[in-house]
Amino acid sequence: MQDIFEKVMRSGGSEPNAGRRLVAWARKAGFAREELQVSAVVEVYSSRTEREFIATRYYERILHSEIGRKAEELGIATREEIENVANAWKQWIDEDNGYYGMPSTEILCRKMHDS
Repeated sequence: MQDIFEKVMRSGGSEPNAGRRLVAWARKAGFAREELQVSAVVEVYSSRTEREFIATRYYERILHSEIGRKAEELGIATREEIENVANAWKQWIDEDNGYYGMPSTEILCRKMHDS
């Protein structure tokens, strides 16, 4: 799914992995490294209830959202491949060793002024 998602997002001019580029973008915008405060949080889905929540979310997203439609329209994935990805998410719910971690990077840019 990640490969399909990334290709669809990039086809529309978005950057699906923007978090890892935030520091470089801030530096390019004129911030010095010491003017940046970078942190991250990680959402974890491990229990059956959590796996069911995230798997259902991605199942619906790939099958019934613009992502799946665009993937098919752009030739990134066939309908069968999209359905296989969706069904794999549903099967993953029952995987007791299943774990999904989703990092989110945060950046605070503070322009320092000379006194």
